[in-house]
Amino acid sequence: MRFGKGAVTVLAATMTMMAAQAVYAEESGTYRAIRSFHHDYITIDHGERTFTGGMLTGTRTIIESSGGPFVEGANSYTECLVFSSSSD
Repeated sequence: MRFGKGAVTVLAATMTMMAAQAVYAEESGTYRAIRSFHHDYITIDHGERTFTGGMLTGTRTIIESSGGPFVEGANSYTECLVFSSSSD
């Protein structure tokens, strides 16, 4: 099983949003963000198993916000170490 760029981007965005929701659970409002991620992965087939690993890096910019904690124009940088293994 191999993950495409879109699937990994969605996973990373979801993890970022979940972490933010946990920290700011008492705040409410809406925001829109634009995210851009780049990945550098290598996949190795070893017998019946497949291993994938590498780096995922990117940025997020808040483009619209109804207020804190996500302020319009705020930027953040994300750097993740990715590892997965799969087998039949």
